[in-house]
Amino acid sequence: MRSFTVNENANPVEDTALGDSNRSYLSGLADVDGTIECHFDHTDATGQEAMTQGSTVSLVLYPKGTTSGDPTFTVSATILGIASSATFNEVVSRTFTWAAAGAGTWGTVV
Repeated sequence: MRSFTVNENANPVEDTALGDSNRSYLSGLADVDGTIECHFDHTDATGQEAMTQGSTVSLVLYPKGTTSGDPTFTVSATILGIASSATFNEVVSRTFTWAAAGAGTWGTVV
């Protein structure tokens, strides 16, 4: 894996009332999505090749490393899209776009 993003959002719900001078919003439902970028590896049967478009997979992401106490983000995710990119004199890369199929949780490496 080269990089990943995790976007944690709360969808806004407008609660502006008649006569208000400005719009106002409440925090709505939580939403988590992101991307994973890696070097293309067609032999990675339990990683990249398991993340097919429309599949739901369990992701465990390590933002700082795998040392005890480092943070982790775990989520059941639906793979929405897969993009492959080839550039002259570089390793072919693959980017997976995903959306949470439930709540994600932050934890630590044990």
